[in-house]
Amino acid sequence: MQTPKEVLDVYFLDTRYALLEVAAMFDRYDDAVARAAIANGDNKTANNSANDPCRQQLEDAVKILINRPKADRAETMLNHFSDK
Repeated sequence: MQTPKEVLDVYFLDTRYALLEVAAMFDRYDDAVARAAIANGDNKTANNSANDPCRQQLEDAVKILINRPKADRAETMLNHFSDK
């Protein structure tokens, strides 16, 4: 059984990488929305993109990581992404 320090030592870099990838994806998405809005000359593109079900599912997943009780996050996340 690993100590808390050992868990962090083993998983920190991989987890940091994954979180940076999530942040970068949201940045790329937001940039694409802004470019599409400029290209279309309106704000409807930005408003419609904010309601995209895939983006909403990812935002909800991030909230699960932050707000769920300890030791329940992985199961909750799996259920969140499962096809029900």
